[in-house]
Amino acid sequence: MAKSWREKHDEHKYPPQVERLDKPYAGLLRGATIVIATPKDMSDYFRSVPRGRTRSMEQLRAAQ
Repeated sequence: MAKSWREKHDEHKYPPQVERLDKPYAGLLRGATIVIATPKDMSDYFRSVPRGRTRSMEQLRAAQ
């Protein structure tokens, strides 16, 4: 039986990773480290933001 969207979301086949940038990207400088989170990690983070509130990219990065 094929997996549901929820199963694919919650059981992502790649673990979170930390990568070092080899060139500037999205306002970050070369050599900066980034976290490549799983879809479930991102959903959990967004659900933790109170309704009616926002978060900046800097806040997201700091939380990871």
